[in-house]
Amino acid sequence: MQGCPFDCAGCVAPDWLPDRPARLVMPAELATELCSVPGADADAARGCPAGADLGKRAR
Repeated sequence: MQGCPFDCAGCVAPDWLPDRPARLVMPAELATELCSVPGADADAARGCPAGADLGKRAR
């Protein structure tokens, strides 16, 4: 998960997360990775299309 396809007017962080190719990760695999990081939670996935599925799996 990275980048943002929305290009909102007045974005405060247009250069923080460039929209570029990255490795494809299935929601179950990402949930496992997130849950293995101390202090991480499903909020890290806000805005991604699979965020709802990821949140369910991470809980």
